[in-house]
Amino acid sequence: GAVDTGFAKTADVEKTSGFNRLANARQVAQMGYEAMLRGDLVAFNQFRHKFLLEWVLPFVPRRLVLKISRQMMEKS
Repeated sequence: GAVDTGFAKTADVEKTSGFNRLANARQVAQMGYEAMLRGDLVAFNQFRHKFLLEWVLPFVPRRLVLKISRQMMEKS
């Protein structure tokens, strides 16, 4: 998910739905570090992202995924 690093502001996408909920950078880094120590190759900072990416998106047509992704990044 989107992380509060200043990127959204610099890229002028902070008002898009893809960046409406920014995770705390320190917490995400800590979670990633802990995952690395456990030997995890992939880590998610939010359960809903893990669920979507592992259980929902594989069954959704690629065109629809791209359309939704585009809509999340478009400015209104």
